[in-house]
Amino acid sequence: MSIDNQLMILTMLLAFTRNWLRLFPWFHAFLAVIIHLVAIELIIKLSRPLGTYVIITPTTMSCSIP
Repeated sequence: MSIDNQLMILTMLLAFTRNWLRLFPWFHAFLAVIIHLVAIELIIKLSRPLGTYVIITPTTMSCSIP
């Protein structure tokens, strides 16, 4: 999946967040997991051409570029 498609999907998910959060309280956790996975994948894809390495710590789900 290209970066443009991933950004479009992320934007669409964020656009519908308000209505879905009112209807389904559990949707917030589900959406957070999807956004983290997409963001991590985008960071890895964007950092590859720069020649940097991305370190992902699974406990905090944070990314750091050394």
